[in-house]
Amino acid sequence: DAANVGLERGASGFMITDWGDNGHLQPLSVSLPPLAFVAAQAWCRATNQALELAPLVDHFLFGDAASELGAALEALGSLYARTGLLTPNGSPLQSALGAGGRLGSFGEASEAGVGEVLATLDDAERAIARARPASADGPLVQRELAQAIRLARHGAWRIARDAGFARPGDAELRRDLQEALEEQRACWLLRSRPGGLDESVARLEATLAGY
Repeated sequence: DAANVGLERGASGFMITDWGDNGHLQPLSVSLPPLAFVAAQAWCRATNQALELAPLVDHFLFGDAASELGAALEALGSLYARTGLLTPNGSPLQSALGAGGRLGSFGEASEAGVGEVLATLDDAERAIARARPASADGPLVQRELAQAIRLARHGAWRIARDAGFARPGDAELRRDLQEALEEQRACWLLRSRPGGLDESVARLEATLAGY
């Protein structure tokens, strides 16, 4: 829609941003497919308006001979809408990781929806493990996505915890989040400078202290 309006109004360029609200927990590999999609729209809207993104992500971004990463990323990208909760300009899975509960989320959690989220995360995790990316950062992409899945799963478990649905006990949740915190630090430093890291993980540390 933005590309269409820009063309109608004579725009000379297209800008897309990758915001880091609430600690910028998302790795670069999560953002690459939407960046590529928007680049295609900006370059030639008429040709790319019905673009099938997953195979192009596999071929051009990651060189995935197993053709797993593109579809897995598309599946993961839709999970924000399936918990029954709404978070303006964000995901309930991410906001649930913040200390104090579902910051910024509203509505009523769906037990079936949370179950579907968890099942999709499991499927995507297996698909990413099967992937065979030939890109220079291929192993890092797989590691980043495994970590993103782990954080999303923990967010789904916290939604279930707040709603009284079946989920792991607090001792297991504490262990999982502690391990996820350590991996989040490691993954961050593989791509980024340390500035902002302590502030980012402080949100997760506050959640950890609540178990």
